[in-house]
Amino acid sequence: MEVLFSVENFEESNGKYHEVNSPRTLEACLRNGLDPAELYPRLKAKFASTELTPEMVDVKYETFE
Repeated sequence: MEVLFSVENFEESNGKYHEVNSPRTLEACLRNGLDPAELYPRLKAKFASTELTPEMVDVKYETFE
């Protein structure tokens, strides 16, 4: 039997993440135009670029979260 991971249980206590594979979660993402990969947290450093000030990076990061 395959274990299903949804938005409620895809994060492990050690900080690792399972691939979301729950049919309901995947359907909800599809209906809302989201890629399930967008559900995983990202480091603030991933939002930095040479065109953005540190304040802009903070806003972008907070908006994503």
